[in-house]
Amino acid sequence: MSSETSHTPLEAIEAFEAGAFRVGQMMRRLLAEHPGLPMFHFRPSVHVTAWLDDQPADAELRLQFSARTLDGLRAWAAALDAPATTEVDTWGVPGDSRMLTEYGKVVTTVDGVQVEITGSRDLSAEEAAAWRAEQETAAAAAPQDGAQ
Repeated sequence: MSSETSHTPLEAIEAFEAGAFRVGQMMRRLLAEHPGLPMFHFRPSVHVTAWLDDQPADAELRLQFSARTLDGLRAWAAALDAPATTEVDTWGVPGDSRMLTEYGKVVTTVDGVQVEITGSRDLSAEEAAAWRAEQETAAAAAPQDGAQ
């Protein structure tokens, strides 16, 4: 035997307010615990999905910010004991070695709040040329479609 519970819009508003408070507290905590680590910009967010039937409101709490540089990103990764991933992104015209950027990201959850930190750096012309040569070598070594 189950009983039907009905939720109200006010409960969703309360879930949103509680989530906003938690994200704000997390931001304060990170600033207090790591005052020397870089933070260029930040984006706190709370997303609440509410049903007015028997399902309770669902809240997604997120704090995104940029450490601006990869060194800053790695410092945050070490402070939060979370892995950092990086990848090179191509911009501009294919073959234009001047427009390559290495992006990094850390995604972890701290006390129920998803924390996402980013950082980047532009590759030098020499690094870009070496990266492109490496990509061409890997592409040439990869098996072709239909190859046995």
